[in-house]
Amino acid sequence: MEKVVSSKELNHLGLVSGMIEQLGIVEEIDSRIEQDLNERHVSIGLGVKAMIINGLGFTQRTLYMVSNYFENLPIELLLGSGIEPSHLNDSVLGRILDDIYEYGCTKLYSELAIQICKNLGLAPEVLCMDSTDFHLDGKYNSELELEKDSKVLHLTRGYSRDHRPDLNQVVLNLIVENQAGIALHMEAHSGNKSDKVIFRETIKTHISQLQNAYEVGDLLMDSAGYTTETLKELGNSIKWISRVPETIKEAREAIESDEEMKDLCKGYRYRMTRSNYGGVEQRWAVIYSEEAYKKELITLKKSYINTSERTLSAFKKLCNQQFSCANDAQKNLDEFCKKHPNLEINNSRIQAVPQYDKQGRPSKTTQPTHYVYCIQGDCSSSIDHFRTLERHKGKFIIATNNLVKDKLSDDQMLARYKSLSKVERGFRFIKDPQFVAASFFVKKPERVEALLFIMTLCLSVYAAIEYQIRQTLTKTDQTLPNQLNKQVKNPTTRWLFAMMAGIHVLYVEDNQPIVINLTEKKENH
Repeated sequence: MEKVVSSKELNHLGLVSGMIEQLGIVEEIDSRIEQDLNERHVSIGLGVKAMIINGLGFTQRTLYMVSNYFENLPIELLLGSGIEPSHLNDSVLGRILDDIYEYGCTKLYSELAIQICKNLGLAPEVLCMDSTDFHLDGKYNSELELEKDSKVLHLTRGYSRDHRPDLNQVVLNLIVENQAGIALHMEAHSGNKSDKVIFRETIKTHISQLQNAYEVGDLLMDSAGYTTETLKELGNSIKWISRVPETIKEAREAIESDEEMKDLCKGYRYRMTRSNYGGVEQRWAVIYSEEAYKKELITLKKSYINTSERTLSAFKKLCNQQFSCANDAQKNLDEFCKKHPNLEINNSRIQAVPQYDKQGRPSKTTQPTHYVYCIQGDCSSSIDHFRTLERHKGKFIIATNNLVKDKLSDDQMLARYKSLSKVERGFRFIKDPQFVAASFFVKKPERVEALLFIMTLCLSVYAAIEYQIRQTLTKTDQTLPNQLNKQVKNPTTRWLFAMMAGIHVLYVEDNQPIVINLTEKKENH
């Protein structure tokens, strides 16, 4: 009698499942959210694990297709015996999202983050804060006017970083530690809420809690956090580093200054100055970046050409206008020159043009009835103005309220500010179309918020895998080949996942399942 043999894909999901278990996410959730486990096939914690595995499977599956997704996976190895794909239908997962929302997405995530850091041996000192938005298909509650004290997200239109102003959106604010990129805090906000307000509210409500939970040294923010109100809210309770928006007059003057700059590190020069903006004494580092200069110069050339063409066309129209007196013509010319410094107008003059009451060519003896005045001149792009703009490119300002150089040197300011890339990288990950796909295919704003909780957990599990692999390779002095087959100690999680492709679980009748295609390289790492 022939034996029945079948196989199911495992690939990198064993790595994901193992990390979720190591971080204790399932147990931590089940211990906090009250539930009758005797009445459930799948606990809330286990349902969250299933959604994380689905999210990190990069399958572009929506919530209602999770059960279908697990039909092709060794579910008993990933989620435990007794669990079947049908147990993970959209109704079950939807109720799990409702339970998470009722408990509090931000509250639950903050509690999990402490456990995650503890299990990874992390002691966060530098926090990176930033926000991003996600657009949604559907109206949701966009046309409703919510009460001011309503805690339900208002999924409506707002400033769109995705360049989809026609769609409703939701905003996610994250605070990430700078060692592994683990999110320590997540909070969803209505789609029309500005980053400046979100930052200020987060600092007011949550920074003290984070300080109690972790030994926080510095808070990193982009320019949205640099407002008078936010700086006053921070006070001296925490040291911060922030980019200064160039819309501030004092900042523009500092950038446009031609004062000498010193070498900072490769590709960077700087000079230091002091500021008391917002009534807070602070150090400013005016920094010049060669790489930023090259990128901004390309953009400047394109915009300058386009602007010059439009301005030249506007000057031609101005020259075609007729003015009743020379003073009016000269006034309009002066205003035009002041408004458009990108053009040089040479040989400018006001030409008096005689007007006659009869049509046709007048005779030499015919006297004009009156005169109109027109502007004439030779127009070209101003090279001097372009050079002035070019001279200011590649510069930006970083500010800090840490005035003691022994605790934060000038070069450390830039190095630490660059840690903000951790949260930006996290946003790029969770906004990857392969990951998020149509995840927001849920009907209620409450479930949208709970899904953002799941997505943030996916980010932290993803970051934890990368951090632990890199730490292990460093400690054991081992390497892995990267995409170019170069041996490295800092592989990315995405590449690790690609390396695990092809791993299957083999089933032979009633025998124990066997993991196959697990090469020595895959098994060791």
